[in-house]
Formats: sequence, C-alpha cells, structure tokens
Amino acid sequence: MENRHTFITIVVILILIALGIWWLSGRNAATIGGDSPTTSEKLVTDQALVRDASVQVLQSLPLQVNVMVRGDLPDPCTTIGTIDQALTDRTFTITVNTARPAAATCAQVITPFTETIPLRVSGLSAGTYTVLVNGVREVFTLTANTGTSTPTNSGAPLNFGDKL
Repeated sequence: MENRHTFITIVVILILIALGIWWLSGRNAATIGGDSPTTSEKLVTDQALVRDASVQVLQSLPLQVNVMVRGDLPDPCTTIGTIDQALTDRTFTITVNTARPAAATCAQVITPFTETIPLRVSGLSAGTYTVLVNGVREVFTLTANTGTSTPTNSGAPLNFGDKL
C-alpha cells in the first residue's frame, strides 16, 4: 500500500512539472525575463515621458552637438523604440518613442532612462537653435558655422531606427 501511495505521489509531481513546463513554453520571453520582443509580436507604441533635456556642444572637429534626454518608462517591459529628429528653421524637433509587447504582463514600476541623441548639425550657420524633445524645450548657441554643406532635411523626420 505504501509503494502505491509513493508511486501516485511521484506521478502527480511529474504531471505538475510537465504542465508547468508547457505553460512556460507558451509564454514569451519578454513577459517573463524582460528580453526584447520577437519580430512577430504586436507592439504598443507611445511617446516617452521626458523629464529633462540638456544640450552638449562638444569641442571637436567637426563640431558635434548631443542632446542628453532623461525620463521615465512606465514599466520594465517598455523600452525606447525609435527616435525621430527633424529640423525646421532653427528648431530641432525630437520625438522619443517607446515600444512594449502588447501581451506583456509587467509590474507598474517606473523605470528611469537616459538617452544621448546626436543632432545633425553639419552645414548649420552660427546662431541660436531650439531643441524640443517630447515637449521639453532647450536652447543652445552655435558660435561658428559647422561646415560648408547645406542641410538637406526639409522638415521630414529623420529616423534613427530602433535602439538596441
């Protein structure tokens, strides 16, 4: 009788382990471990919540200008998606987008982020420029021309692509 009870207990444990493995194999790795979503997953996109943006004019040749963006993501499953940049007159408009797997189940824990975005300043003349990052405004001044070529952007977004 004791052997039969031990045998039934072992069978029940094995069935529970098999069910657990089956259940986990059907879930996406991004939901469990926070890895990047697969390309076949549906993503929910939105604009990132930006708290602060600061402009860094680097002392280099050619002249380089970066925008340091700090903000918060709503949960650990949300990542920075595409970053779009457009120049109209003397205003750089930068849109920092987020991506999140639609099926992901994540704790609602605010996750800070920092992104460094290089501005396309080649060919710009000296002067004061404005940077708008998801509604946050910053102003900087170029004290010298940045080159002889003229910018070709006519206000259309310049897509930096997905962040790795």
